[in-house]
Amino acid sequence: MKTRNIHNHLIFGALLLLVISSCNKTNSPVVQVEFEKARNEFYKSYDNAPNEVKKSAIFIESRMHTCEFEKKHGRNFTDWCGVIHEITTDQGGDYIESFIITSKSQGRRIFYEEYAIKKGTSLYNEIAEFKEGDNIYFTFKFNEEVFSTNEKECFDEHSLTESGSLEAPEFRVSFSNIKKLK
Repeated sequence: MKTRNIHNHLIFGALLLLVISSCNKTNSPVVQVEFEKARNEFYKSYDNAPNEVKKSAIFIESRMHTCEFEKKHGRNFTDWCGVIHEITTDQGGDYIESFIITSKSQGRRIFYEEYAIKKGTSLYNEIAEFKEGDNIYFTFKFNEEVFSTNEKECFDEHSLTESGSLEAPEFRVSFSNIKKLK
């Protein structure tokens, strides 16, 4: 009987380790799940809308939602879960030209992006230890909207189209810490 219990505990431990070892909604912070779930719901509504008028209304509602989210949670977040999507440098590596993390915890790909990370900074040095495809935790701040538009959004989401903004949003952020998912 003891052997079976030990065996069951070992199997449970191995399964738990497997679940924790990849980024998914199980180990994503509750606030990240809340944010990304709302983005996913907006996309579904947009995709199912019968016409462009309804689609645009959903798009504007999604942008207002970021302001509500900011009022509730702020713009600084710790230990969100994602996968390194892209690391590019200029010739010679004086800058990381783009560093992009994706999250698919709710089935919708969301991009978190920072550009022009200067060589010698602690963030540059952290990123230098990773490769594309690594599962990571990231600490960051959402950047404020850069362009003033009729569709106010509190976080800088810079997709070129309404559908792109909802299908695969691209948020400009400032990363402060990157660490391997354990």
